[in-house]
Amino acid sequence: MKPLMLGMCLALALVGCKEEQDPAEALYKNAVKYAEKGQFDQTIKTLQLISVNYEDSEYAVKAANEITQYEELVAVAKANQKRNIQQKFSRIHLALENYKARFLVYPLTPGDLEKLPRLVVPEWEDAWGHQIFYAPTYSKPDLPKHLPDGYALASFGEDGLPGGEGAKSDYFYKDGREVGQVTE
Repeated sequence: MKPLMLGMCLALALVGCKEEQDPAEALYKNAVKYAEKGQFDQTIKTLQLISVNYEDSEYAVKAANEITQYEELVAVAKANQKRNIQQKFSRIHLALENYKARFLVYPLTPGDLEKLPRLVVPEWEDAWGHQIFYAPTYSKPDLPKHLPDGYALASFGEDGLPGGEGAKSDYFYKDGREVGQVTE
């Protein structure tokens, strides 16, 4: 057989013998990609999948070691986000109290706060750039709608939608205090 022909046959044989990737390794590489994108919840789920389904693999040991680190990272990030939301809500609360002291009621809309001095008007975006929800509230059903005596604030987390866990958690405040949810 001629050398050129022999080389082509060898190349074709090598292409057919391509080694398959270890599934645990493939999952681990996916977990690394999720981590690089900051998708730590997905990183943790993928690492847990490796630990459970491929427990005899070298990647299961790596995954088990990293799960705790990513869980701690998620906990710190969530605590920072909550602190950020609390600070924003605290500033909004002060502006709302200032408004009430001047006009004897809470505002009907966040835009009403523009009547206050510019330094007092707070930002209405949460840590993810979504609008903070505001609603006037009433302690009694017979109060006129133009005389609210309370308020509710909400941030709907990273996705901006009600419901969710982790970075997608909702945060609610009513009359200056954190509450589990706002119901009226």
